[in-house]
Amino acid sequence: MVIRPQSEDETKQKTHHQSIEHLSEFLDMPRERIAVVYQQELIIMGRAARIDDYLPILVSRRVKKLLRS
Repeated sequence: MVIRPQSEDETKQKTHHQSIEHLSEFLDMPRERIAVVYQQELIIMGRAARIDDYLPILVSRRVKKLLRS
């Protein structure tokens, strides 16, 4: 059996998925609603990001702020 390391894209996707799940529980809102807002903010913030390692944290903060108001 060969164990392959996860690709960077798969790891990032998993991180974003976990962020959406956490936000859904934290805000007590449907995952689908969180996912739409999260994806929109990820696109906006991702365009300007030089380093995308912190995007899940920054996008999560923005989504919390948007959905709380």
